[in-house]
Amino acid sequence: MAKKPVTPKNATPPVPPESAPAITPATMPPAPPVGPITSAAAPPAHAGPPTTKQGALLTKAKLGVPPTLLFHAGFRQDVRGDLHPGAVLTLYYSAARLPQATAGRTDWQATAYLRFGPGGEPLALPLYSPAGQVSAASAGAGLDAGPSLTARTPSPIPADAQEVEVWFDVRFGDGQQFWDSNNGQNYHFRFTHALVVTQAAVVVPNPPAPNDDLAIQIETDADVEKVIVDYQVTNTAPDSPQQGQAELALQPELTPAGCRQWQVAGVCVPHRAVVYFTIRYFAGGHEFHDDNNNHGYLVS
Repeated sequence: MAKKPVTPKNATPPVPPESAPAITPATMPPAPPVGPITSAAAPPAHAGPPTTKQGALLTKAKLGVPPTLLFHAGFRQDVRGDLHPGAVLTLYYSAARLPQATAGRTDWQATAYLRFGPGGEPLALPLYSPAGQVSAASAGAGLDAGPSLTARTPSPIPADAQEVEVWFDVRFGDGQQFWDSNNGQNYHFRFTHALVVTQAAVVVPNPPAPNDDLAIQIETDADVEKVIVDYQVTNTAPDSPQQGQAELALQPELTPAGCRQWQVAGVCVPHRAVVYFTIRYFAGGHEFHDDNNNHGYLVS
């Protein structure tokens, strides 16, 4: 079935919060020439970290679920599902992110640009509304609470890709152009297996002490430069939560698969603590987040 063009109603999309990287008139040159995705029917086995981990609470969530990139109102982004080479990728884009200039006009088209790095050619995907039209959305509404635009890659992610880079533009019939490009940096997403928690434990010191130690081990792709865990103790009193962050130390030896190994130990937590954590990591000058498909990681 042919995709329907975006047809907005006579409603004014809200102006993004001042703290958000709002879409602004284009000051960048037009997007580079668009090329097709290299077909990858059956990617080879991933050479990165293993997908199995010790303990069910550390297991990657939603492995095998088709991947989706969510671009929410408020200029927040999420990855859901199993993002990996060989998968067909779907995007959802909140109408609350559209520029105010779209109000009352029908002569515009929003387009997503994807580049599968390193070195891939950009792919242009026109965004469309499954309902056939776009109405106004509340600035505070989540992606699921308001209208959204969508697109899907026509072919699987190439087998040799290491990340997905995304940016958007809105073009009008009179030549106006607006960008949503993370202030010119574009949005970058790593694959599910770029980082794996191989072990995490709350360790009782020997000799015993009033507090226990949180210890975490992680394996990553070889180009990851820094790893930080953001943690919270979940079984403390609600009026005195304990939370913090800890940077993991890079270990001198790679794994047999060529992965980097990171670990942190001696992070002081209460005795018999139950700890929830998510991960931030850095590669190629960009920051990435692993919240395990909104489940996080839990250790006790």
